[in-house]
Amino acid sequence: MTDLAFTPATDLIDMLDRRELSPVELMEAIIARIDADNDQINAFITLDLDQAMDEARASERRRMQNNAKGILDGIPYAVKDSFDTKDLRSTSGSLIHEDRVPDRDHLHVKRMRDAGAIVFGKTNIPEFCYGGQSANAVAGITRNPYDLSRTVGGSSGGAGAAIAAGMASLADGSDLGGSVRVPAGWCNMVGYRPSVGGMPTYPKASPFDGLSVWGPMTRTIADTALMVDVTTGWDKRSPLKTTSRHGSCLKRLNRPISGLRIAWSSRPLGAQTHPDVETVLDTARQVLVDLGCDVTDACPDIQEIFIAQHVARSLKAFSELGPLVGENETIVSKAVRNSIDDGRRLSVQQIAHARRIQAQCWETLIAFFDDYDILAWPTNPGLAFSADTPVHDVEADWTSVTATPILGLPALSVPAGFSPDGLPVGLQLLAPVYEDLELLQLAHAFEEATGWWKTRPTGRGD
Repeated sequence: MTDLAFTPATDLIDMLDRRELSPVELMEAIIARIDADNDQINAFITLDLDQAMDEARASERRRMQNNAKGILDGIPYAVKDSFDTKDLRSTSGSLIHEDRVPDRDHLHVKRMRDAGAIVFGKTNIPEFCYGGQSANAVAGITRNPYDLSRTVGGSSGGAGAAIAAGMASLADGSDLGGSVRVPAGWCNMVGYRPSVGGMPTYPKASPFDGLSVWGPMTRTIADTALMVDVTTGWDKRSPLKTTSRHGSCLKRLNRPISGLRIAWSSRPLGAQTHPDVETVLDTARQVLVDLGCDVTDACPDIQEIFIAQHVARSLKAFSELGPLVGENETIVSKAVRNSIDDGRRLSVQQIAHARRIQAQCWETLIAFFDDYDILAWPTNPGLAFSADTPVHDVEADWTSVTATPILGLPALSVPAGFSPDGLPVGLQLLAPVYEDLELLQLAHAFEEATGWWKTRPTGRGD
């Protein structure tokens, strides 16, 4: 029998449309997984399962009357706790907002709800998303379903754990310096950071800043494309350019990728890649070759970009969180305080220098992508570390994910295999700005050829 909790959303929709499945049965399957595993994994900050069942029953009535609200009617959807959800607690992982209940949804959340998705819980994060470990004073630590002693990373770690453990059919995250891709790589799932402006967002503290974007976190590339189709589209409240598309992304995933020029780097920009990660990715490289891609060892010379990324991240923390934290500094995490302090200490000269570096690296990338269509390298150079490491003490190599946000590139992590100890390894694919569809098409072909996404955490959902 199909295990509904681990079934891709695209398949669930087909089952719902054919009335082989009811929204109530699906929600019950998700709740059963939450009841079985969430006490150990701790993927959620907030849950409202009674309301979710009420919505599932309403969805079932609509479907019985051939009046589905939208393509997602009845699909359980988990929202990152940094995004507003109407009438559902949204804490941002901070004691400052411990009891905050918004009166509106974030734009993409509203679009998901309008398509019929059932919002039932808020996934765990580091406080205000600052940190590579999904832990905070409100909800505690999220643990990796593949090894409970290990981390899921951050900042969208709760979402990664929820999808991996079958506790959600769809989820979302945000990515400022790898926060979608890191948990995806360590949880054997797909995490997609779209081109800056590719998918609108509102509200946003710095609406003209493209450093942080939201992105789907899903079981498959098709599920990611499904969320793209539902949420993409211009909105006057989002000033950054929204990519113009014609037709459905989901319907255009299948295309021949033979001849695609791929630049490959197992140790990009000086990353200290773990030998077990390199071994897994050697096999992934051969898969791309077998698919007909032209794979060449190459990496753009943009090492200085980390200076610009650090300055931009620190400035963002000081600008957005400094006034908010204010007199509450004693109750926020050391990671948040350090980020604000880094921004406070920036000089005009440092900011100007960072902008010059950003421009130089952009020119380098433009020239690089004249010769290559896609960049491929590890999602995470290392394996998931201990979940009990304090957020402010995390020492990990984030090289492969922090290099690209300030340059606006689309990037995603797709499951690539496992270490000898059974820890997931992700392959990261990057494309030129607004070449998101080509990125998704290549990832879909790789996913179809490997099937790693079908692997489940031991003892869960068997």
